[in-house]
Amino acid sequence: MRFVALSFSAGAYVVGALLFPHDVQFLYLALIALIVAILLFHRSRIVFMVSLMAAFVFLGAARPADSDAEVLETSSHHNSVVLFSVSLPEKYKSGMRCIMEISTDDTVFVAMVYLKGADRFSLAPHQYYAVQDIKLHPLPFNTNPMAFDYGEWLKKRGIQAIAYLHADELLSLEIDDGKHQSSFLEFRWAMISHLFSKLEGGASEELLPALLLGYRSAVEQETRQDFMSSGVVHVLAVSGLHIGLMYALFNFLLRRFKFIPQTVSTILILSGIWLFALLSGLSLSVIRAALMFSIPLLLPGSRRGMDAFVLAVCGMLFYQPKWLLEVGFQLSALAVFGILQTAHWDQLFGGIARKLWSGARVSI
Repeated sequence: MRFVALSFSAGAYVVGALLFPHDVQFLYLALIALIVAILLFHRSRIVFMVSLMAAFVFLGAARPADSDAEVLETSSHHNSVVLFSVSLPEKYKSGMRCIMEISTDDTVFVAMVYLKGADRFSLAPHQYYAVQDIKLHPLPFNTNPMAFDYGEWLKKRGIQAIAYLHADELLSLEIDDGKHQSSFLEFRWAMISHLFSKLEGGASEELLPALLLGYRSAVEQETRQDFMSSGVVHVLAVSGLHIGLMYALFNFLLRRFKFIPQTVSTILILSGIWLFALLSGLSLSVIRAALMFSIPLLLPGSRRGMDAFVLAVCGMLFYQPKWLLEVGFQLSALAVFGILQTAHWDQLFGGIARKLWSGARVSI
């Protein structure tokens, strides 16, 4: 029952955050609704629930609005520009693409830069580059309501413009301004580069970075299509499966050392899970899975399964209500919910049939 109330509270909070204008004065209404709910707790459960839901709606409305970047409206030319890469380079058609901060004379734009003729050795995260001439274009918004809006997808990620360059136009700069210290992004890129240096090419060079660190840029389109045709393309994305394997590995290894206290084992397992989550890029499915494995360790009274799922999803939505609109979040949450809801069906089978059904249930 407590998790049902938590689910409704999270839903009310998301409604307030997404549908109401953001204003801190809604906090007063939330406080009033909460006081009413407390006073009527023993008198009317229905009024209590309505007042509590109203309080969470107002709390969501009082949440500070996310600052949306002002997108570029018309194309513009700029000379002698400094670029700073803020993401890992990704393969795109005949080159690479990367999110960059572009410093012009009077402002700084965040743009998706497409580099024709570039490869993964042409770019690195948190690196400065200079270019003599660059043209910034507005985002390509789609007017068809039934089609994927690439421009809106870029805008939600804080990107204001797009630019097209050739790899030969970039000049790498050695600038140490003290603003951008080493980060997990650079550490992740160093691990990916080291992995590439140890591989001899072929399928291993394509697949291992994707399977181990969630970097799918090296996977050729033909290989990706083969995985899609066989129905196992999800293996190429680091998800709950990988987090579960990491948890099982750490748990198996630490059980062999019986002298290690339980508290220390818990800390080590949590550190390993979240370190892997950080190195894999912290996708929404990875965050959800890491939370689901962390909650039973931090809250021994909760159970693995639906309890951890509800707490993880509600916690993510309380942190960022807009994640509810992400297709990746929706698919990941619905898939896990379906797996958990059909878990008791395993009791209908026995022996090999149960194992086959259990594998089929998770695969479907």
